[in-house]
Amino acid sequence: MTLRVIHVAEAYGGGVQTAIAAYIAATPQYEHELIVRARDGQDTARIPDGVAVTRLDGALVGFLAGAARMLWDADFDIVHLHSSFAGVLRALIPSRGAIVYTPHCYATESVSGWRRRIYWAAERALSARPQTVLAVSDRESRLARALTDRAVVVTVPNAVPAGLRQAPMHAGHKGGRRVVAIGRICAQKGPTFFAAVAQLVGDRAEFIWIGDGDEGREALLAAGVEITGWRRPEVVRAWLEDADLCLHTAAWEGSPLATLEAAAAGLPVVARGIESMRSLGYVDAGSDPSQVAATVVAFFADESERLRVCEATRALRSRYSDTAMATALGAAYETAVTSGGRRHR
Repeated sequence: MTLRVIHVAEAYGGGVQTAIAAYIAATPQYEHELIVRARDGQDTARIPDGVAVTRLDGALVGFLAGAARMLWDADFDIVHLHSSFAGVLRALIPSRGAIVYTPHCYATESVSGWRRRIYWAAERALSARPQTVLAVSDRESRLARALTDRAVVVTVPNAVPAGLRQAPMHAGHKGGRRVVAIGRICAQKGPTFFAAVAQLVGDRAEFIWIGDGDEGREALLAAGVEITGWRRPEVVRAWLEDADLCLHTAAWEGSPLATLEAAAAGLPVVARGIESMRSLGYVDAGSDPSQVAATVVAFFADESERLRVCEATRALRSRYSDTAMATALGAAYETAVTSGGRRHR
């Protein structure tokens, strides 16, 4: 019997869209369908032909209500919820199918104080229902296990997208000193941190942000960072192949696909020192702008440092292959259907 999987995403674009496209490509043996609220201008991946996509645009509450109505009327084996806000549907959808939930970085990571306590309480309540949490990093798995002892928790890290050509890893910079970040300009991705690093490094390197957004945009421009705006995947690939170092400055994270795309383009990657990125094996560039700036300067000045970063990045793209992800994802879906999400794995 062919499993029918309905993916639901309230923030469809950027890394979430790329991840869903990768999940579908990795499990062609299943029938997939999408219910999404799209982010305009952030189309980052092509969904395979024949996959039905229903867009429900507008406010979040309206999207959740509309998605819930569709799921009550739909026939499915698995509903796969992507992101914490789509995860609210765990309280609203029928119990006839299995629930798979991928936070793509828990919302609790983005807030502090009383807001974190409220988000944590909401996640704990929603996690009481039988489900399989498909975590994308060891950090996310630990958070899931802290929230509930009733759900199955499976770690399926993101992978270099299937079919993406693997370019030779840069053995060192190619005469230029281009440092790039990739993604939406928003608080999560740390644009003000990136801007601070750019100011500290000064004219010793050129800093470029591939993407667009509002939160932190002015700080980037004030620091002399070039902002490319949203570009088609093939144009982004060209930018990556022409760059010398990818610097990921996110303040909180799940398992970013942008850095894997950079690695696939042969671009060495270093990351701000946060727990999720360390757990995934990325080179820790430091936890404050001065430390990260020193790492960037050392990368361009010291051949042994460049080789160390290149080797670590090469290991990442070997570890997070599309084949490994496909095997783990297929097993997670089968576990969700057979177990009902009632125990840890």
